[in-house]
Amino acid sequence: MHAFTALSNHRHYMLSATMPEQIPLFLDYMLGNIARQLNKLRGRSGVFWSRRTSIVPIVDEAKQIERLAYILGQGPAAGLVASPLDWPGASSAQAQVADMVVPATYGSLDAARRNEQRKDPLPLEEIAEDVTFELAPLPVWEHLSPDLLRAEHLRQVRMIEEAHAGQGVRGAAAVVAEDPEQSWPLKRSRAPLCHASTPRIWKRFSDFFAAFTAHCKEASSRLCGMASTEWVDVPAQYPRGALARPRWYIRAPASLARAWLRDIDDADLAVA
Repeated sequence: MHAFTALSNHRHYMLSATMPEQIPLFLDYMLGNIARQLNKLRGRSGVFWSRRTSIVPIVDEAKQIERLAYILGQGPAAGLVASPLDWPGASSAQAQVADMVVPATYGSLDAARRNEQRKDPLPLEEIAEDVTFELAPLPVWEHLSPDLLRAEHLRQVRMIEEAHAGQGVRGAAAVVAEDPEQSWPLKRSRAPLCHASTPRIWKRFSDFFAAFTAHCKEASSRLCGMASTEWVDVPAQYPRGALARPRWYIRAPASLARAWLRDIDDADLAVA
């Protein structure tokens, strides 16, 4: 986990995985637990999230920094707080200007249920688990020392503060005071294919993604047309790097270059 923030009606995470098949499993576990906890809190059941999570690749290093600023700036951009450091909800900002450690506790619903069955239930604080974790630096900054990394994060925070200086601030207390049952119109926007620094990098990624998707669809169609009695090497049907389904990842070789970053030239850099 590189960065995260959660407002009252949406959330953002920036993450990466050395094993890509971990990402859907992680999201399923995390979002499923959030849904169960909040449904329990609000006395509800059934579907919690309004739609599936959008996973958008960040395909070059410059865009990593831009997206970090976007995530950290959610509170100020919404006019809720003056600084990312003022947001009292879930946010990585405080950890990123300190030691990258996010203190956290988690009380599972199973543990709470078992506790309620005790003759003398324990205080909830005593059954909560310590789930403190450490953030990972952006790949573009992973070579930096802790002090230099902290300085880069603090610079992003100061730039966000300056960009929103002088605007009206509602304050987090105003959000907390709102009725959680009140319905607000949601702005529906289509997630982009990827985040890229230049149109040319975006176009190369788009072309690569289209060919990759076509290969995967062809493999699926071919497999669906085979008789159930036929033996087939399923992974061999898919391109390297494909995640045919959770826990079924066709690993790409480490030497496989990212095609969309080949041949970056002055024309790319001029509009970066």
